Amino acid sequence: MDIAYLLWLQNLREGIGPTLDSFFNFITSIVVGPAAIIVVATLYWCVDKRAGWYVLTSFAVGNNINQTLKDFFCVPRPWLRSADIHPSPAALGGATGYSFPSGHSQTAASIFGAAGWYYRHLGVWVLPLAGTLIVLAAFSRNILGVHTPQDVLVGMTVGILSLWLSSRLLSWMEQKTTAPLTVALTFMFVALALMLYTVLKPYPIQGIATTINVVEMQKDAFTTAGLLAGLGVSWWAEKNFVNFTIDRSNKRQIILRVICGLGLIASCYVGILLPLKILTQSGFLYKFCTGFLLVVAGMAGGPALTQYIEKRQTQHTTDAR
Repeated sequence: MDIAYLLWLQNLREGIGPTLDSFFNFITSIVVGPAAIIVVATLYWCVDKRAGWYVLTSFAVGNNINQTLKDFFCVPRPWLRSADIHPSPAALGGATGYSFPSGHSQTAASIFGAAGWYYRHLGVWVLPLAGTLIVLAAFSRNILGVHTPQDVLVGMTVGILSLWLSSRLLSWMEQKTTAPLTVALTFMFVALALMLYTVLKPYPIQGIATTINVVEMQKDAFTTAGLLAGLGVSWWAEKNFVNFTIDRSNKRQIILRVICGLGLIASCYVGILLPLKILTQSGFLYKFCTGFLLVVAGMAGGPALTQYIEKRQTQHTTDAR
């Protein structure tokens, strides 16, 4: 039944032409592309620090649960199950590894769901808007032929579950009895356990599931584990050494924080991750550091750099007087 549904959508997509294909590939790119990351980072730097922690925690928790489920069930992609399925070529780049659950659907629910739930007090339109974005992202994976209905339904469920888990987790992190170092060590321990699981567990040795590149799947798990470890270390570093506040009336500070944050993330990628990618040939260390370093640079490094520049400017002004 799931393949029949995908074939019906495929006929619809091919009948309408490239416009529909391009639209839903655009929707997909919003969910996991730079735009979503920039929105989350800007929320954290400039609008509401706690909201930023909540959304990013939801994203990291949801990603790790989803990736673990992928590694556990080892479900092949739709076009491997049926030669009649012809996925959109533009969507194949983001459709590597196992199929169940859908990572894009989970990411949409984790990010847009968390933002919608956190800001639901702003009006009755907030949750419907978040829900529309989530459903669009999930449906795009069906109509592009890269996921079955059950893939996206469970992916969205994982994302919604991450909202509740992250709310409880953030409440624990904020307790006065919870030391920031405890948070960092807990997150790092869980990340290590997840990496060991994905490396040590057995994978299918017969059937169509064997066509999946297991090593690439394991590398994806290292990236999501890096996100979780980076989140814990960022919490420790920010609480102990930065502890920035947001003054929305200070436009200059807001602009400086965005420039420093994005600039540090870009510098980290170009100066550390790209050379590491070449040296390790996109190996496990590179994948882990991608998740880890980009989170630390954005959550702790960017605000710290902003404070350093502001302090130097203030000192320079004082000396000039």
